[in-house]
Amino acid sequence: MKRLIDNALTVIIAIIMLIAMIAVMCGCDSEPMRQPKQPCPCSQVEYSVLVFTADWCSSCKSDKKRISQLKTMVDVVIIDVDSNTTMTKLYNIKSIPFYIVSQRGSSELFRTSDMETVFAHILGCM
Repeated sequence: MKRLIDNALTVIIAIIMLIAMIAVMCGCDSEPMRQPKQPCPCSQVEYSVLVFTADWCSSCKSDKKRISQLKTMVDVVIIDVDSNTTMTKLYNIKSIPFYIVSQRGSSELFRTSDMETVFAHILGCM
């Protein structure tokens, strides 16, 4: 019975996290003074990027400046793999840093561990 309750709680937490993530990706977050995003130079496509990271990860630390630049162009949701194991398991993340790119309101476009691939796609609108 305890296992059933634990599994149910895990599912409920995952659903709540997904709803919160969708709200952020749709621009429904409660951030009052949000800076406008720079549109993609070759279309009006708007992207969302999930960034899986951890404080102890040296590669993640070296990507911080690029992530800050990315935040000025698209919606970015940073997920700490240590404090958010539910999302990490839900997206089957095996290594960090890791990036999942999607069109806002659409399904996942691609996954990568390379920040420059994310920039190439968003800036080049491949």
